[in-house]
Amino acid sequence: MGVYTNKTVGERPFGLAHTNLGAHNILMNKKFEICALIDFDGLMAVPIEVQAQFPCFIGLDPESPYQVETNPLASRQMEVVPARFAEYIKLIQEQEERIGRDLDLPVRLGEVMMSNAALIFKGLQDYKMHLLFLNQQWMDFYSQLSEYSLSGATKESDKNPKKPDGF
Repeated sequence: MGVYTNKTVGERPFGLAHTNLGAHNILMNKKFEICALIDFDGLMAVPIEVQAQFPCFIGLDPESPYQVETNPLASRQMEVVPARFAEYIKLIQEQEERIGRDLDLPVRLGEVMMSNAALIFKGLQDYKMHLLFLNQQWMDFYSQLSEYSLSGATKESDKNPKKPDGF
């Protein structure tokens, strides 16, 4: 993961991440204003690429990069996911711009949400489910990343394997 971690983070390489952040852990009032976050069991200090994960249980859980979906209903759902990823990332970027104007942040969440390092962490989270086919898909992706890293490519774009559409 270190190969794909953003090297420009500088003096602020770590921030707090809520490892189980999702709609189920957000308390809101009747006006849909956020009142509190709960369930901080998995709070940890992590690099920005680990912070840059999509919230759980909202339908934006990235699949493994090389998953081939055979279920017709799931295939239709996967067709709209790239647009939803883009919309969510745009919302994050707009909020970072609004609240971060006075902060000199070298890297922002919206810039790394679909980076290889963020995907590596996502794969590690999926790995804990102990599903052989899923683990194999992520291992295939990791193998390709390793091959590109060891190939001596000079440009960043040369180091990245072609991700499927939507990644």
